[in-house]
Amino acid sequence: MKITVPDYYPKFRCIAGACTDTCCAGWDVDVDPAAYSRYQKMIREEKTPVARRLKAVCQPEKDGGCTFRLSEDMRCPFLNEKNLCDLITAKGESVLCETCADFPRFKTAFGNRLEMGLAPSCITAGEIMLASPLPFTLVSGGDDGRSPEENDIDPQEFFRLRSLRKAIFARINDWGTDIADALKFCLYGSTETDPQPEDITAVGIETFRKTEDHLLDGFEGMEIINSDWNLVLAREQQLKKHLKNSSAGEWGRLLAAMYRDTPELDAEARQIAAYDVYRYLLPAVYGKDEIFRRKIPAFTYLVTQRMYAGYYLDKGELPFAARVDLQHLWSRQFEHSYDNFRHYRQLLTDSIRYGRRRLEQVLSREMIERTQHMPQFLAAGIDLSHVQDEEKMRRILQKFEPLLPAKEKNRAAGIKRLTDRVLSIAGRLLYEDLREHFLGNSDEKKSAGIFFLTPEELAGRIAARRAEGKHFPEIKEGLNGKPLDAEGILHFSIAHSRTAVVCAVSGQNCGIDMEDGNRKTTRMLEKIFTDAEMEELRGLSGSARMRRTIMLFTRAEAEVKLTGEGIGGLRFRKQKKAGNLILTEMVRGHFVSLAFLR
Repeated sequence: MKITVPDYYPKFRCIAGACTDTCCAGWDVDVDPAAYSRYQKMIREEKTPVARRLKAVCQPEKDGGCTFRLSEDMRCPFLNEKNLCDLITAKGESVLCETCADFPRFKTAFGNRLEMGLAPSCITAGEIMLASPLPFTLVSGGDDGRSPEENDIDPQEFFRLRSLRKAIFARINDWGTDIADALKFCLYGSTETDPQPEDITAVGIETFRKTEDHLLDGFEGMEIINSDWNLVLAREQQLKKHLKNSSAGEWGRLLAAMYRDTPELDAEARQIAAYDVYRYLLPAVYGKDEIFRRKIPAFTYLVTQRMYAGYYLDKGELPFAARVDLQHLWSRQFEHSYDNFRHYRQLLTDSIRYGRRRLEQVLSREMIERTQHMPQFLAAGIDLSHVQDEEKMRRILQKFEPLLPAKEKNRAAGIKRLTDRVLSIAGRLLYEDLREHFLGNSDEKKSAGIFFLTPEELAGRIAARRAEGKHFPEIKEGLNGKPLDAEGILHFSIAHSRTAVVCAVSGQNCGIDMEDGNRKTTRMLEKIFTDAEMEELRGLSGSARMRRTIMLFTRAEAEVKLTGEGIGGLRFRKQKKAGNLILTEMVRGHFVSLAFLR
C-alpha cells in the first residue's frame, strides 16, 4: 500500500515518561482481536505479574477484542508511577494493541493507498503541528509491504473528493485568503452537486449569538476525558458574562487584541484546519456523510476561537504551551470519545443551529469582528409588498404626512407614483426613529441587524415623539447631494426598492442599498463589476447567476452611496481599489447591503 503523510509526520517521536501529559489515562483502552489473542496466550502460558494483571483487567467485547478495566483514578492498569508502560517494559513495543501502538497516529486505507497523520490530542504531536510552517504539504511514497485492501469505493467519487480536498488546501495555504473564507469554501466547495454559496454575511448579532454562544455548551452524558476540560467550560461562562456586561464590539476588541498579541494564531489555525480536512473529508467516500465532514473544520475553528478567547480573557496572554494544551483538550473531547463524537455528529448533521448557512454566517461575522471592529449601527425597513390596494396605500400616506414638517411634505409631493411617495416619507420617518434610538439606547441595542416595522408601528412611534414635543431632525445636503444629519451627530443612508424602504444610522459614514431578490437585470455589468466579480458570475448560470448579480449590484450601489456619488459613481467603481467593509443580508426576500469605510 502506498503511503501518504503530512510533511511534518516524520518529526514525531513519543517522549514517554518525559511527556507533560499521558495518553494512558482518561479513556478506555480498546484492544483489537489480534492483540487480545496474544494476551490470552500470555495468560495461559506465563506466571508473570504482567500476565496475572492481564487476566484481572481484560474485559471481553463482542468483536473478539477486549477493553482494559481502568484503575480508580482512570489510569491504564499498566501505567506505572513514572508514566511508563509496564507491558512495554516487560515485553517490548511489539506486544501493544493497535490503539496504543498507533496513538497519536491515525490511518485510513483507500484501496492501495494508506493515509496517515498525527492528532493534536497528543501534546508532542500538537507542538509539531502548530509549529510547522505553511504550506500544509502531503508527501507520498514508500510502501508498507501490505497488500491493497478490498473495497467498494466509487473511483469517480474518490477522485472528486480528492480534487475538492486539494482545492481546499490551496485556499488554506493562501495567505491572501482569510482563514474564515477558506473554511466557508470547505463548507460549500465548487462541485456541480453543491449549492452555490451567496456569500451572505449576517449582520445580525442575535443570529451570530444563536450559534456562537452554544459552541462550548456541555451536554447531558458528556464524557470528560481530561478534568482540565472543566476549566475550559468555566472560562466559557466567564467569557459569556464578560461579553454580556460589556459594550457592543467587545468581542471584536478581544479578538483583535488576542491576534495582535499572538500573531502566530493565523498560521496555527490554518494547520489545524488542514488537519481536519485531511483526516475527515476523504473518508466521506465510504458513507453519505460528506456535509457533516465538511463542517468539522469550521466547527473546530470556531470552538477553539472561543477556548482561546476565554483563556486570553482570564490570563491576559495566550502562550504557545496554552494553545497546544487547548487544542489537545478539544481533540480529546471531540475525537477520542465515542459518546461525545456521536453527539457532535448528530449536532452537526441535524441541528439548524449548525447548518452550513448558519456556520457560514458565523464565520463571516467572526472574520469582521477579528479584522475590524463591527461598526455600531441600527437599520430598519418598511415593506409594502402586501399592500396592493390603492385605498390602503392612501390611508398609510394619511398616517405619515401629518408627522412631517412642511419642507419634507413638499419634497415628497413631487413624487408621482403613490407607492414611491409613501416609501420616501417612510424612509425619512425611519431615519428619525432610528436616530433617536441610536443616540438614546445602550450599546447592546446597536448592530442588532435589520428589522422591519409595519407602517402602523412606525407611525405610532413617531406620533408618540410628537406628543412629547419632539420635532423632525433637520437634514442638510452634503457632497454630491448626499443627505446628512444637520447636527453632524451621526451618519445615515436610505434606500428603496419597488415595494420596500430601508434606513441605516451609524456613528460612521455608511451607505445602504436594497433590491428585490427575484429582480432581473440586463445592465452592462462589465462596466460596474470588478474582474473578480465578473469571473465569479461566469461560473454561474440561470437563476443562481441572476441572484448573485442582484446581490453584487446592491453591494456596488451601497459603496457609491457611501461616498455620495450615487448611480453615476458606478462607472468609476471598477477602477477603484476594494477596501470597504460591506455587510449583506437577505431580509424578507430583499438583498440589503450596508457599506462602511475601513
